[in-house]
Amino acid sequence: MTLLASDTASRRARPAPLWLMGEALRRLDPRSLARNPVMAVVAIGTLVCALYTALTFVRGESGTGFALAVSLILLATLLFANAAEALAESRGKAHAGALRATRGELQARRLTQNGEEMVAAERLAGGPRGVSPAS
Repeated sequence: MTLLASDTASRRARPAPLWLMGEALRRLDPRSLARNPVMAVVAIGTLVCALYTALTFVRGESGTGFALAVSLILLATLLFANAAEALAESRGKAHAGALRATRGELQARRLTQNGEEMVAAERLAGGPRGVSPAS
């Protein structure tokens, strides 16, 4: 079974890992990182560490392997956090859509002078009294 995620830009379904990777990379944009100060600091640290790694490699100094490992770990952290944020955001949007859809389908029993009547729950105002079934 293949998991599918909706891509809002192209309105096509793609396998979830590809969509998630694309979203994680898209969120590396500085404008996107500016909304989350912690991720911005991690991104700046990753960039500084990558530059230091390149500098030590060019100079032929020792410790290049350690600097490379730290740079890769920081990059993995940044990508994983962006992917988790994108996944949580898409799940939240899907949940909100499902709640919106059920709101229109919900029926309520409104008390009238002649008994009860079924009405759409969104048509109830603050004044009418309703009946709640015993569970």
